[in-house]
Amino acid sequence: MVTIESTDFRAGGQALKVDSTQIQLEVVMSHIDVVSLVGSAVPAELRSDGHMACWLLMVDGQPKAGPFASREAALACQAVWLLSTAARDEGAALLA
Repeated sequence: MVTIESTDFRAGGQALKVDSTQIQLEVVMSHIDVVSLVGSAVPAELRSDGHMACWLLMVDGQPKAGPFASREAALACQAVWLLSTAARDEGAALLA
């Protein structure tokens, strides 16, 4: 949580002044996790190939990629998501 007191803002080329008021901003970052599934939770396609475990990429608790047959593949996908999120955040900061 960030508290801002008495500062100038620029929005659309115009300056905005905030005095004697507190504005609280909350920075929200996505949770990007790799989770494992085992046994009957593994999709039938992977089980038929002999896999007893698989991995999914979850973003804010929602499955976004997978299932992956290896943890390394899931971690590589996670790295791409983290890099793209960082690049998107950096791009937004440059535009501000």
